[in-house]
Amino acid sequence: KPVGDYLEQIDGLVYGDKSDGGSIRGRRYSNPALGISYHAPPGYTLRTWRGRVLGTHANGDSLVFDYAPTGEISDPKQYLVEQWGRGANLTKIARIDVNGAKAVTAASVIRAVGGNIRARWVVVEHARGQVVRMLYLARPKDLQAWSEIATVATYSLKRIEVNSGNGSSTSRLRIEPAGGRSVDELAQSFPFGPSNARWFRMLNGLAPTASLAPDKRVKVVSN
Repeated sequence: KPVGDYLEQIDGLVYGDKSDGGSIRGRRYSNPALGISYHAPPGYTLRTWRGRVLGTHANGDSLVFDYAPTGEISDPKQYLVEQWGRGANLTKIARIDVNGAKAVTAASVIRAVGGNIRARWVVVEHARGQVVRMLYLARPKDLQAWSEIATVATYSLKRIEVNSGNGSSTSRLRIEPAGGRSVDELAQSFPFGPSNARWFRMLNGLAPTASLAPDKRVKVVSN
């Protein structure tokens, strides 16, 4: 089948996960169906996987952001200690308030090959019988600086109007001529932050150092 026909058939296809699983724009994750938005720390690349938001940093740090039912438990601290963090030898357990929502945070150390991993646990009350969970994992050289970064990210969690979209919309593949634009310019609307250019090259079968002919038709992502 001619390449032109193939490109015309995929033009406009939905790109990424289903909208009810939320959407990612750079470091920002929003889920209008649940009414929340969250910003990962600088340098993190986010992706969704099986209902979770996974974040990775080039230095090896990572985070997991998700939601969970609490059953009969209504207290975030009780849920953390008795369910999610059970057996983790939690320390520094403290109740906090995250933009008006009851929450709790704790720390633990995970022994692993290559050195201990520091874990920061956060549980935030979201709706009746449901909580938002955040887990930050790192081998920080500066424990205080890493803790502050995780704190800022935690307090970025905010409520948005349910089903409003809050600026979020479905991403779609679009076919456009390169028109003399650079890879970085064409990749600006991709949702992978610092990895946008790499994802653009993979999507278009473009070698790491290859340039684009002005008349070449390429796949881009846009709303």
